[in-house]
Amino acid sequence: MTISSRTPEGDPNQCPICGHHVRLEPSIDTRDAPCPQCGHLLWFSDEIVAKYPDLAIKWLSAKEVVISAATKRLGPPPEPIRMVLEGLSKPKFEKVEWDRLLQLNSWDEVIAMIKTAGRR
Repeated sequence: MTISSRTPEGDPNQCPICGHHVRLEPSIDTRDAPCPQCGHLLWFSDEIVAKYPDLAIKWLSAKEVVISAATKRLGPPPEPIRMVLEGLSKPKFEKVEWDRLLQLNSWDEVIAMIKTAGRR
C-alpha cells in the first residue's frame, strides 16, 4: 500500500519505524510529513540539512541517481519514457555503467542500456 507520493526535490529524512530513506516536502508550518512507506509521521529539521548537505545524495536510490544524471544530459524524460522508467526494477539501475550512461544521446538509448544492465 502506498501512503503518499515521493517528491525528489524535498528534504531528506529517514523513517524511525520502517527505516525508509525519503525526500519529501514537509508541511510549511509544522515541518512534518507522512512516511510514504508506512505512514508514520516524520519530523524534519532544517538543522540536519544545513549540517549535512551531502546527506540527501547518500539517500538517493540508484534509480533516482541514474534518472537525475540522464535528465541533466538529455532534459526531462517524455511521459512515455517516464512510465517505462517507473516500471523498471531498481536492481537494474544499480548495474548501470556510468561511463556509458554519460555517452548516450537519447532516452531510448538510456532505457535500452538499463534493460540490459548487468548482462555483460
